[in-house]
Amino acid sequence: MRANTHKISIICDRIIEYGILLVIFIIPFRHTASVETAALLLPLIAWIVKLRYVPDTHFVKTPLNIPIMYWGIIVVLASIGSISPAYSFYEFRSQFLKQIILFFVVVNNIKTNKQILRIACILVVSACVFSIYGIYGYLDNTLTEYGRATGTFDSYSRSAVYCMLVIPLILTMFFHAKNKYTKSVLILSALLTGILLVLTFTRGPWIILFVILLILLFRKSKKILTVFLAALALLVLFYGPVTERVKFTFEIKEGINRASSGRLTLWHNSLQIIKKHPVLGVGYGPDIFRRMYPYPEYKFYITDPHGNFQQSDAHNLFLQIPIETGIAGLVIFMYLLVRCIKYTYKSYAHTEDPFKKDILFTIFLTIIGFLLCSISGYFYEDRIGLLFWLYIALSIGIGINEKENKA
Repeated sequence: MRANTHKISIICDRIIEYGILLVIFIIPFRHTASVETAALLLPLIAWIVKLRYVPDTHFVKTPLNIPIMYWGIIVVLASIGSISPAYSFYEFRSQFLKQIILFFVVVNNIKTNKQILRIACILVVSACVFSIYGIYGYLDNTLTEYGRATGTFDSYSRSAVYCMLVIPLILTMFFHAKNKYTKSVLILSALLTGILLVLTFTRGPWIILFVILLILLFRKSKKILTVFLAALALLVLFYGPVTERVKFTFEIKEGINRASSGRLTLWHNSLQIIKKHPVLGVGYGPDIFRRMYPYPEYKFYITDPHGNFQQSDAHNLFLQIPIETGIAGLVIFMYLLVRCIKYTYKSYAHTEDPFKKDILFTIFLTIIGFLLCSISGYFYEDRIGLLFWLYIALSIGIGINEKENKA
């Protein structure tokens, strides 16, 4: 009986880990929704089998269980009251459930340094393939928009945010790699991902990543920090498009005028939508703006200041969430984020394992960086949203495992 139980445990563990690794690899690539769903459902089923037949397996209590439950209730209620319930429940299945399944499967089953290392390695390989394809598409002019690299996200801003999320983890892996070959691969991956990020010409992720790397390199290697700053200076000074983009950033008057006629107007209009639906919002789903467009009472709010084109979202996470799920949704979502950030930092402070400690610190900085970046754009959707929840799951899982090991 014990032999059978052990066999079931081994088989389930392999299904779970391979499924998670597959999900991580395909995150940046288009037309993979069906594969992604299968790669999440199989580990979920395997985990349920483990809970049923393997005696030592139990459902892990996390500091996010209650916030996630509340968040789920709000999302369901917002979907019921949505202006397009069919669409909102579609997003509930294809976005919300995937994020939550990934969170609980990772937290309950990824426990060792080797597992975390394999996840990070697959993320590095995926980022490398994504970057090569994106750079080639830019040079070939097939993956561009307004002369900016869009990668496989069909969006220069989303490709930039993906690069911003993975580069710090690649760098952390570099500092823990034990042989020159591995270090070379990691440097190459970081370089390719960095090149694609530059080619997106997206300033928000540039600035956020610069600050994150500054902090990480200052902690780990002053020599590499010096090289990084020197390379950055050369890039800004001698690569024309980057020079112009940086120059424009410091042209304060023009920047304010542009923002006033664009994002600020959109944010003001977004607040008007929230005022119309303060409790549970217009309906859950990142594409809810397009669902509002046919209704005359919303048309003014979701076009540009001259009424020329339809806006895709609020360009601000903290406005998009209450538009979709109301003020109640924003409060619960912020509660969830605060609990996550506090627990991640607390885990970092108390973890003794150097590898896990550095991973936690990197994820802590990356989550904060993502949220800061989300002030001027909305990226918490679909594939990037799934990557964001992977980071949350890893940080919470590492913290819980370290706590259990000390007990």
